Amino acid sequence: MDVLETEKAWVVRVALAGVANRDLRVAVERDVLCVRNVRSPHTDATGGEKILRHHQLEIEPGPFEARVTLGGAVEREQVSARLEDGLLIVHLPKCAPRRIEIRETPEADDES
Repeated sequence: MDVLETEKAWVVRVALAGVANRDLRVAVERDVLCVRNVRSPHTDATGGEKILRHHQLEIEPGPFEARVTLGGAVEREQVSARLEDGLLIVHLPKCAPRRIEIRETPEADDES
């Protein structure tokens, strides 16, 4: 997973070999991005034939979840994601700083 920051956004890239768009879930809660998916068993690569043994296994079937805490609040309504050639790219715009108005308090009359 790559997490990149620009002046206006975070960009997260996740390699998801063998994951279909329909199996992918992307959510943002506060400043945490969560990516969930379920990889199907490897029988799709064997044409349905039973697998006798795995000699090397880097792309594990089953559920997968990755979380990343970003460095600040995200404009949740503007988050976008796309899956291209096994690479999920999520664009998370940063919330603009909010200026808080400071009001003057009325001076209390000194009655002593």
